[in-house]
Amino acid sequence: MESSSEDIQKHVKTYLMVGATLLVFTGVTVLVRTLPFFDFGVPGVDAPDIAFGLVIATFKSSLVMLIFMHLNHERGLIYKVLVFTVAFAVSLMGLTLFAQSNPIFPHADVTDELHVPDVTAADVDSKAAPAKAEAKH
Repeated sequence: MESSSEDIQKHVKTYLMVGATLLVFTGVTVLVRTLPFFDFGVPGVDAPDIAFGLVIATFKSSLVMLIFMHLNHERGLIYKVLVFTVAFAVSLMGLTLFAQSNPIFPHADVTDELHVPDVTAADVDSKAAPAKAEAKH
């Protein structure tokens, strides 16, 4: 691999352009959160805003991996491992969402599973009154 002055300048120019792009898209991410003009959907943070932010983050991380980590010059095995890693992460997120839906006990309540007695406000007041009377003595 030759390291001529033109090659080095070409790489430096590429790194500066990628760095400027990352800086601009970081600013866009901040603007999506702060300015109403960039707010998608209903006012405030909602699913479209989060999805747009994740798309920006994916683009920025792809630039870092391809340019700064030199993955654009690697062999195909690296990409296969990367695709497997992404698929594994997505499947774990899917399992988490599946577990949150509680498909085994759809009508179970947490208090039923823990055998927590139902305590009303009247029960709390009647138990607190003797404790206050004892504290005064």
